Amino acid sequence: MAYSYCPSGKTLRAMKLRAYRTIANLTQQELSQQLGVTELSIIKYEAGINIPSRETMLRIYELTGGLVTPNDFFDLESISLSATRDSPSNTFVVAGLMSGTSMDGIDGTLIITDGERFIKDIGSCSLDYDPEFKSLLKSCEQAVRENEGDLSKARYDFEKKNKSIKFDTVIDKSTDLHARVIHELLKETGYRAKSIDLVGYHGQTLFHRPTNGITIQVGDGQRLADQIGITVVYDFRSNDVKHGGQGAPFAPLYHKALAAQAGLAPMVIANCGGISNITVIGTTDKDLYAYDCGPGNTLIDRFVQQKIGKAMDQDGIYGNSGKVNEKVLKALREKALKLKDGSNYLDKEPPKSLDVNDQKLIPELNALSLQDGCATLEAFTAECIVKSLDSLKFPIPKLWVLSGGGWQNPVITNELKQRLKHKLGSDVRVQHADQVGWNGKAMEAQIFAYLAVRSLRKLPLSLPGTTGVQKPLSGGKIVFPKRDIQNASKAVRILVG
Repeated sequence: MAYSYCPSGKTLRAMKLRAYRTIANLTQQELSQQLGVTELSIIKYEAGINIPSRETMLRIYELTGGLVTPNDFFDLESISLSATRDSPSNTFVVAGLMSGTSMDGIDGTLIITDGERFIKDIGSCSLDYDPEFKSLLKSCEQAVRENEGDLSKARYDFEKKNKSIKFDTVIDKSTDLHARVIHELLKETGYRAKSIDLVGYHGQTLFHRPTNGITIQVGDGQRLADQIGITVVYDFRSNDVKHGGQGAPFAPLYHKALAAQAGLAPMVIANCGGISNITVIGTTDKDLYAYDCGPGNTLIDRFVQQKIGKAMDQDGIYGNSGKVNEKVLKALREKALKLKDGSNYLDKEPPKSLDVNDQKLIPELNALSLQDGCATLEAFTAECIVKSLDSLKFPIPKLWVLSGGGWQNPVITNELKQRLKHKLGSDVRVQHADQVGWNGKAMEAQIFAYLAVRSLRKLPLSLPGTTGVQKPLSGGKIVFPKRDIQNASKAVRILVG
């Protein structure tokens, strides 16, 4: 079902002017002086309340180098002003794109949100990477890891080993596949590109080392915007890392909004992807904590690939017929998450974040059968989540909601339930996201749709209790489709004669 979108005082079309002013580091008063209008007029233009005169539109177009076009303001009149029945009037229609550390493919989603308290799921789709492209992405990741995040050296090493293909060609292909997901999403939801306000584009993480001030998510935001004709927000994490934060996890504010909207707080949301992480949501605005716990699927996938050449333990079929080896489980606790400085990630206090490449298969696993190895690694994933609760100095909520593809493996889920009951008592409740009315498969992509709106509105993306940054911090970069600028000159000629 398609939903009509109502622009309001906080629409993207009017906020382009505010975005320009922010980029140009101008106050509303300074911009009003440059345009020869009153400061109140600028306030009303940015709020979408008033439409400028044609002469002022032309001055705005010229001043912003084509970023803000006359059509941006006239769109306010051309779209119905009747609000979507069940959506607040200050909302955005926004898509989100996510490709996780497991590099299986891309998830796309479409939501209506205000970036604060309201989130409405519209639809979702996904694209699986073919084995050849996944292998190329993994090779890029390996080159970046071996060069400690130095992209120039990584590019050289990758192209030395893969003489027939360029590093940047792989990244461009990744961007193009994200564009394909957007086109498919539009087809499935019945929306047109011009009805979408913006896209939150996470990109592909290749390296994450916040202690060194480095986090690398590759993908060309401008290339994506040009292909889909929609404004794109990307590069969400780097500002947090630049200011001393962990750069992850970035889900908590979205999780908090979901929990508040559903009336479920206090609760814990446990995500299991390539890495596992939790968001602990208390009863007050200040009670929000999050961190990476340890491995999700990564070690299991690597072990299965090493043993039999398959991608994963699909539906836990191997682990379900195996037995946990307690001796090897103990060795995993001691060795699997050893960091470069010699410390054990499991001993670190939150807030903390984990790079997928800091997870290691240990030699003790070699002696185990496929089934016993999977069972042991699946128990390790669950144990890392529950063991991490020891660092929290307040009562842990009894309601747990599971999100992420890792929970499709019932062995991990059952191991978590058993350990939580032992830790928190028999009254602990564990439910999957779909059971509480959320779109579990789309939640990671929804995070970055939600954060894209927050980025546009200069609202915080991270908090001291989630990434360890010193104060609430916004982030992200905004790019506009070049076709807007190319088409603007024709619009100006028509409008001003």
